[in-house]
Amino acid sequence: MLVPRLLATSLTAMSIVTGCTISHAMRFETREETCRTIAQPRLTWLGPTETGDVAKLDEWCKTVGPPVIDSTPHPSFGAWQARDSVAVMAWNVNAGSGELLAFFETELHLECATPTPATRAAFSHFVLLAQEAFRRSAAVPSMSPRSTIPPRTSERPRSGPRIDIVETARQCGLALVYVPSMRNGHDEYNGEREDWGNAILSTLPLSDFIAIELPFEASRRVAVGATIHAPDRDSLRAVSVHLSTFPGAWRVLRTGNSARVRQAKGLVDALRSVERLRSGTTGTACDPPCSSNRSAESPISTIAGGDLNTWSSRETTLRHLWEHFPDSPRNDQPTRGPFPTDHLVFRIRAGNTTGLHVVTESYRRIDASYNSDHHPRILWVRAHQ
Repeated sequence: MLVPRLLATSLTAMSIVTGCTISHAMRFETREETCRTIAQPRLTWLGPTETGDVAKLDEWCKTVGPPVIDSTPHPSFGAWQARDSVAVMAWNVNAGSGELLAFFETELHLECATPTPATRAAFSHFVLLAQEAFRRSAAVPSMSPRSTIPPRTSERPRSGPRIDIVETARQCGLALVYVPSMRNGHDEYNGEREDWGNAILSTLPLSDFIAIELPFEASRRVAVGATIHAPDRDSLRAVSVHLSTFPGAWRVLRTGNSARVRQAKGLVDALRSVERLRSGTTGTACDPPCSSNRSAESPISTIAGGDLNTWSSRETTLRHLWEHFPDSPRNDQPTRGPFPTDHLVFRIRAGNTTGLHVVTESYRRIDASYNSDHHPRILWVRAHQ
């Protein structure tokens, strides 16, 4: 059972106890690595405590730049009103292949070139949970050729400009949190180095930022979360996640080919730890079995989504996530080739009778891939009237 370690860029000495079968003391540390450092606002880090995971994650961490947070969207988008629907989408943009500006314009009716951006879709606001989002910056460190740097992500030829996630958010007036997972090749691109990871882009303000380093398998993966405040003081936590594909043969033998299950459990454990940290409580976050009954104790509605790299909707990875997110709609449409690799999962907060709910019939695959190798998923979240 994975037990997360908690880290933050501005921390006070404290500890909580969490775990599943056995209680474990959590560690809070100040970390100075570039990939985990940001001045303001605060970004809370969580990760595994297993020695092998920590060593590998730290090694990969040294090759990427710092996170980027711009919590406030353009004021023309306005606030989340009681009658508004918010579209939540999950999309692996395949680094520079995915044509985000075309996606925004066609699917969300958002023209980024205008001085006062606004959506003209059936929903009022949107939140995009992006995976393989790339960032080009001088802040990405120069590294020795012997460093652990994966090759550049293979991209499809595209007709429009190749714009990174930070510039996309700026052009479109969107709030952004971006946390890199790994380097995008060793060489420079037009004079600058690149990394890629997960991001959240939103027409609504973002707050309460978290980054979750998942157990190390084939490569470093960092889920990113932020909170959006809905009407009547309700809130929605959104999490962008990208699970591993194929670990090495040694990892398959060591974990019993349970790489994605291990990472999914790490994600769930970390979210439970965040909830207990935010509420200031101690004790076990779950007792065996870690079921949806325990998940119902959650103090905040949560939606997580992204590229889970699942081959089938019957995978144990999905069953575990659905147990923790028992209010999830289901859709088996393939999103990469013939496989349902991408999903959105949802959980309402405990005692939620007048707060948020998912419009179940809205959950679907977007048929156009916009030059990515993945199709986006979309659903609507609405506040009860």
